Amino acid sequence: PMLLANALQASGAIRAYEDHPEAALPLLQEALGAYLAEVLAAQGEYDAALALADAAVAAQQESGDRHAQAVALTSLAAVTEQAQGPKDAVPILEQAVRAFQAAGMSGQAALQRLVEACRATGDDAGVERHTAELARLDAVVTHIS
Repeated sequence: PMLLANALQASGAIRAYEDHPEAALPLLQEALGAYLAEVLAAQGEYDAALALADAAVAAQQESGDRHAQAVALTSLAAVTEQAQGPKDAVPILEQAVRAFQAAGMSGQAALQRLVEACRATGDDAGVERHTAELARLDAVVTHIS
């Protein structure tokens, strides 16, 4: 949750420094909301947690910041997994991975969470597919370093 809060806070701070304080406030509010969503889910307050996490995703989709959107989707997936189970989190994690990749990032952590969610649902094909993607990313990182 802190990663999401930091990403959203940075987006808000950047917009404020760009002389757009009206755009900064909603992003900063969403940073707190996304963090609170994961806290509420941990406390079993699933409806409120899902509403806050959904709002964070919507705000980031509207902002056009693909990285912040990916982080918000990852937070929504965590809340969804706690509230509704891993099966419902899988499509959200898939979205998060695509958003990370659209932002020019690997989305490796989200991809690992996706593998675990697929494993928890018994989706062996999903585990195999996403594990292969992780291995491909590891090979790229190893080749670069």
